Amino acid sequence: HDSYVYQNSTLAKIVGSPLFSAPTATISGVTVPPLILCDQAFPQTPNLVKPFRSLDTCDEHRNYNYHVSRCRRVVEYAFGRLKARFRLISKRMDADIGNVPEIIRACCVLHNICEYFNDSVAQQWMHEAQTDDAVHVQPAHSSNVVVANGADVRAALVEY
Repeated sequence: HDSYVYQNSTLAKIVGSPLFSAPTATISGVTVPPLILCDQAFPQTPNLVKPFRSLDTCDEHRNYNYHVSRCRRVVEYAFGRLKARFRLISKRMDADIGNVPEIIRACCVLHNICEYFNDSVAQQWMHEAQTDDAVHVQPAHSSNVVVANGADVRAALVEY
């Protein structure tokens, strides 16, 4: 599942390293590091921005969720186009696990070339990719553990 893959990824190691820790902003007295948008499948950390659960939303939280959702939609649309072009990304790959990062990189490079040359993505492909996504919905992160300052960062963003 997404959270497990992230926690065992090179990106997670980089996010936890000094390379990624330089603060970029102070909001309401809280140092806000570089951020990564995520969904409920991930734990709340200082670097992972996730929405509030819809059950515990006041007006400020709904506004925050709206802005996080708008940002995520841009990213999800881009990945949707990538997955529509290269369906193997959405499915179990019958490839050596060591080759998977290279396969994904190759798909990303080819996708960017297609985008650069305005090569269209068939609506049928987009529909099929969205249908695949609906079948593989990720579970919400079940732990209530909040890494130090993760809640403070989100509270500062809500106030901002």
